[in-house]
Amino acid sequence: MRVFSSGEEVTNKTALSRRVATCWNLEYSCLDDHITLCHPVEAPTGQKKHKLGAYHLTEAQWSLSIELHNLLKIFLTATLAFSRKEMPLVHESVELMEDIIQSLKVVRNSASSPKGMPISPVIHVAAHSGILVAEKYFRLWQM
Repeated sequence: MRVFSSGEEVTNKTALSRRVATCWNLEYSCLDDHITLCHPVEAPTGQKKHKLGAYHLTEAQWSLSIELHNLLKIFLTATLAFSRKEMPLVHESVELMEDIIQSLKVVRNSASSPKGMPISPVIHVAAHSGILVAEKYFRLWQM
């Protein structure tokens, strides 16, 4: 089955990812699916007859979802590396952590996204919080 999603993209995905507390990175996967399948997701939630209006996202919520998706994407490479059977070596881990911190600093210090849209204050706060946590763990490696 081919589903037309956001824009003119075509995907074979027929179901949204479900959040499982024990799996890493599912927040990113769930957001990715919702953004990719925004038109099929919006179709039933936007119609009053289905009584799913509580699940219908506003434009502001979709915009924030895209910003959060972009922020979480920073962690994708590291999450995939650390969730594999073979753990990355220390020098690879340090490089991943440095990349995360640098990418979070770019988001925190940017006034707008690469597409020119302003970045929400909550995304700036989330990026700064991520920097604080990442630097805390990074310092533990240096002891």
